[in-house]
Amino acid sequence: MGASKNTAIGQQEQESYVDPEIKFFDCHYPDKRSEREILIDKLINRDISMSYSKLKNLTSPINFMNALLQPKKKNAGMNFGSLVDCLVLEDHKFHEKFIVLAKGPSKGNQENMVNEILNAHPFDLLDFDKIFEQAFKNNYKVGKIESVEHLRDYCKALLSGKDCVSQDEYDLAVKISDHLKNAPDIADELCVCEEFQKKIRFEFMGWQFVAILDTWAPTLFHDMKYVSNLNPDKFKWEIEKYDYEMQIGVYAKGLEILGLSTNPKFKYILYDSDFNYSVPEIEVGYIDYCKRKFEYFVMRLNKMVDERAFDRSYDYFKSKNVIYKSQWAPGFDLSIFNTD
Repeated sequence: MGASKNTAIGQQEQESYVDPEIKFFDCHYPDKRSEREILIDKLINRDISMSYSKLKNLTSPINFMNALLQPKKKNAGMNFGSLVDCLVLEDHKFHEKFIVLAKGPSKGNQENMVNEILNAHPFDLLDFDKIFEQAFKNNYKVGKIESVEHLRDYCKALLSGKDCVSQDEYDLAVKISDHLKNAPDIADELCVCEEFQKKIRFEFMGWQFVAILDTWAPTLFHDMKYVSNLNPDKFKWEIEKYDYEMQIGVYAKGLEILGLSTNPKFKYILYDSDFNYSVPEIEVGYIDYCKRKFEYFVMRLNKMVDERAFDRSYDYFKSKNVIYKSQWAPGFDLSIFNTD
């Protein structure tokens, strides 16, 4: 998703390694309950902020609980999209959000070592050095710690809230961002915007929602998306596939509740690594549908919480579950049995 949004709230609405709403442990007063028990208590008390990235997992109560307890890590595409978005919209904040490193962790032992260090949450340099050395011992039976020294800067950057990118990724992102900023139609879109990376908080049906809009003006907002192979005619299917409808609904409803916009236009700024781009507008009727979908899913959330149905599955959200014959089901050629 267009982010630094995706990196700030749950990738920026889906945080990088640990969702602060799910990091339940207090170093001074450890809670002996399981993370699941604490999450349930927070849900019952409405003491957890919601975002579109959390709510879209409510396809079943089980899926929702699993998603909050085991938040997904960012993938390379999310990181790269966040990088380009930052360079286009807020290039002056690049050094606050990113660091360019020559080398990151390889898969296997180095990746496991990094995860161990991040999960330990070292508080200062002394703690970090001890945890770094112990993580090396836990993941390597032979070898010298000097072979993984490059992981120090990598881990420190992530612990400080920054994203790490390679020099090659940075160079490509600069080229793409420059291309977008110099494109007249993109410039026309951005010049009418009043704020970038705008964070909004609003209450809806008893829940606090958080969202970050890539751009905002009273009559218009955008979402930037990095697409691996951009095809504007096929992107409409990706909206449904990745449930961007929920994102649209949360943003549009939030702006409406806060009185920031009334029936604003919404457009995507799509781009890929081949320097293609497109700015499709979402039709107003579709935006209205997305707002109704958002409201429906919050009603689902309240039903699940009020009925303590945290272990229920797909059928819980269906009044009936019947599989009907497809209209494309083939008929039967009975003429083959005629003897005349």
